[in-house]
Order: sequence, then structure tokens, then C-alpha cells
Amino acid sequence: MGAPSVVSLGMPLSPFSITTDDQGWVISIRVEITPGTGPKLTMTTTMSGHGKPLKIKAPARAGEAADFYYD
Repeated sequence: MGAPSVVSLGMPLSPFSITTDDQGWVISIRVEITPGTGPKLTMTTTMSGHGKPLKIKAPARAGEAADFYYD
């Protein structure tokens, strides 16, 4: 089981906040990215259903992910 992560290529470290529920599960990650030009970008990811079984189907045209995703 992996931990939630966010990678910002070519950018300095970005401020972020994480919200957990009463059991300590991460339920929200909010990241602020300030590019060299343009407005600040904010991305919020929410998660739910921790501990519940998943039913995942590969997309019809799925390919193999890059090796670094498996480390």
C-alpha cells in the first residue's frame, strides 16, 4: 500500500496541507503552485472509501505505466 504523494517537476517546493479523518486516514491534499509567470494554481485531491474493496477496470486502451511508478 502506497502513501499519497504529489510531484512538481521543475518547480520549487510547494506549500501543501493535508486533512485526515478521525481514524487518521488522509481525506484531502491541497497543493499551491506558484509558477514563474501567471496566477497561483491550487489543486485539491479528496479521497474516500478507505478500507472498502475496490472494483477497478483497466481503460480499453491501457498501456504499461513508467517504471518509476513501481518503486
